[in-house]
Amino acid sequence: ARQACAVPDASAQLQSADIGLSTTGVAGPDVDPQSGQPPGTVWIGVSSRLGERATRLNINGNRAEIRAQAVEAALREFAHEIENLSQGDSHSANAQEYSDKRSGYSQ
Repeated sequence: ARQACAVPDASAQLQSADIGLSTTGVAGPDVDPQSGQPPGTVWIGVSSRLGERATRLNINGNRAEIRAQAVEAALREFAHEIENLSQGDSHSANAQEYSDKRSGYSQ
């Protein structure tokens, strides 16, 4: 989860972007030898002025299906973040609370 949040935060800062987005995980077909995570374990990291959050997914399928579903999920998270940002600056005052509520969220 930490790595999933660190990448979009750093990239957003470097690029002066409003939103940073990352994916990491295990597409398979084997268990990850370093982490022991099974295939289909995917983390999506999002960073914006609202804070950082990481979403863990457990996706079923072959390598190509896992990768495709991870991209689709990342785009949904991106759209969700745009929606939250469009709610106005008053929402950014609650950035820490937002981050705390979303961190570690699992689908």
